[in-house]
Amino acid sequence: MAGRARYDRGPDCAPVTLPSGIVLSVEVKTRKRLPVLLTNALVQAEAYGPSGSVPVAVLSGLGEEPLIVLPLHAFRIIAGLASPDASAQLPLDFAKKEEAA
Repeated sequence: MAGRARYDRGPDCAPVTLPSGIVLSVEVKTRKRLPVLLTNALVQAEAYGPSGSVPVAVLSGLGEEPLIVLPLHAFRIIAGLASPDASAQLPLDFAKKEEAA
């Protein structure tokens, strides 16, 4: 999608239709750093899992719907958008953690 001026309302990217037919409406938020609660939860999940497992954090506010957070490349595989060895990405301009380093 074409860029837009700051504070203009509009989608960050086109809706993504999964192979199952479910349509994702994606909102992208980028910050200099992610909240420590989130990054620490993923590091902790990675440390507890067996080698090669996907770190997943489940976060919720009291009485609110829980949210699941996992690496984008892992979500793409789980959702059937990519094979484990694929290098293509969702129509979002994110690099995998290893590529960003």
